[in-house]
Amino acid sequence: MEVAEHGGPSVEDRALSAYLEVVRRRKWVVFAAALVVVATAGFFVFRQVPIYTAQAEVFVKSTSTSATSSSVALAPNLETERKLASSTRVALLAEESLQWGVAPKRLLEDLTVSVAANTEILVIEYSHPQARKAQRGAQGFAHAYLQYRRAQVVDDLLASSEAVQQRSERLNAQLARVNAEVAANTDADEKAVLQVEANSLVSQIAILQQKLSELTPPEDLSVGQIVVPAELPSAPSSPNYPVTLGLALCIGIFSGLGLAFVRERLDDRLTGPNEIETHLRAPVLAMVPRVRKSSRRKEPLLVTSMEGYSAASEAYRSLRTGLLFSSMQGDIKSILITSAHAGEGKSTTTANLGIALAQADKNVIMVSADLRKPRLHSFFGRSNETGLLDVLIGDAGLEQAVPVRGNENLRLLPSGRVPVNPTELLTSHAMEEALQYWSRTADYVLIDAPPVLAASDAAILAARVDAVLVVIDVEANTKGTLEHVRRQLDQVQANVIGAVTNKFDPSKTFPYSYYYREGYAYSNGNGSSSGGVSVGAKGREDRRD
Repeated sequence: MEVAEHGGPSVEDRALSAYLEVVRRRKWVVFAAALVVVATAGFFVFRQVPIYTAQAEVFVKSTSTSATSSSVALAPNLETERKLASSTRVALLAEESLQWGVAPKRLLEDLTVSVAANTEILVIEYSHPQARKAQRGAQGFAHAYLQYRRAQVVDDLLASSEAVQQRSERLNAQLARVNAEVAANTDADEKAVLQVEANSLVSQIAILQQKLSELTPPEDLSVGQIVVPAELPSAPSSPNYPVTLGLALCIGIFSGLGLAFVRERLDDRLTGPNEIETHLRAPVLAMVPRVRKSSRRKEPLLVTSMEGYSAASEAYRSLRTGLLFSSMQGDIKSILITSAHAGEGKSTTTANLGIALAQADKNVIMVSADLRKPRLHSFFGRSNETGLLDVLIGDAGLEQAVPVRGNENLRLLPSGRVPVNPTELLTSHAMEEALQYWSRTADYVLIDAPPVLAASDAAILAARVDAVLVVIDVEANTKGTLEHVRRQLDQVQANVIGAVTNKFDPSKTFPYSYYYREGYAYSNGNGSSSGGVSVGAKGREDRRD
């Protein structure tokens, strides 16, 4: 694998992996498209009538004529001969021998004549649903072509012979007149001149007689020969089942790939951590699996305290590790935990992350800043009568957060009663002072805020905290949703340090880049478990964070 300068996969490798992941995820689309195309092609190809093709090869000989003063051999123009072999005149001769009762033009529809490369051979092919007729058709056209060509040569020789005969007759008449003048003339000198003219005419007539003998067509005149007779075809030439179905399979696969990438382009669903990181522009710090038993419980479940060695608890410890590492990069004390919509698990994440940090000996304050639908207090069995609302309106002090039973490092401040003006309270100076105080008295302040897209409260608080953590239910969000969330947070210049995927179901989501097996980590394939869950073979907790 090509490696980039920083030691990770190169851009080309990542792009290739992304393409392969699309194909793997949409493999059923590719399979269905290929199956449909092959089935359609098979339906039509197996309904076609088999066609047999026979082939005869004809050698075209050069012809010569003596119509001129010297005998010249004429090389055949094979393109002209190919046209002649597929002409209506040749088809008429072929029908006379075949006796099929078919019009010449209909015969020509099944005929193919070509020229063998770099030769003087015509290849005559004839196709027919019956193998025997295909053989007879090819052989019949080969004979008909030779018959027609021989007739043409004979006609040319006869035409030339007729012209020579007429000239010879004119010279004979002229010789007779000269001989008469010689006999009647008494002048010796004139008679000698006439005799010379007569002798010249005799010589010319002799030459013409020689030409006439050369222009007489011989009985065995050959204008070509069939060098490869047509044989009876043993198998149909059409349809070619392997080639047709193979071509259909290739077309189906490429069509399926195109359809898969088009659907991927139009599909707005989230399918992998890379897409979350791309559209939210923040790393995925942890992937919390769906806790099956929580659906049978009436009270909220704290997996970090009740199921200390489960995959979900390890996911929150992995989130703790990522958060601690981010804190090392900058001074991060107050962390806002929010989501795009309600019901994605932001309160669950706040409670379990708070316990995980407290288990690492960190002093943590959890603040329920969701003044519209508070739920954080229910995870710890606390009353919501007094809380953040009382702090903001001055009825309670900043030290109102009290320790959670069983853990002195973890303190909780419920939201209090639901006010009529939550936005105004969160934008107040009292809220800013409270955040500053809690940041001084605790290692981490975790703020459970309303969803970003449901109210402006989250954006208001995001501008006042050190970092923002976004909780994502993969099945409830889309790429466009994440981009909208990021734009909302960017407007207040929030520091988004990462995301947490909640209710992660390994059988439905992220099947390629991350996987989950009982007793193993979520892995990205190279042995690392960045942003994943790490559980030892026997469930022992990894305490390196």
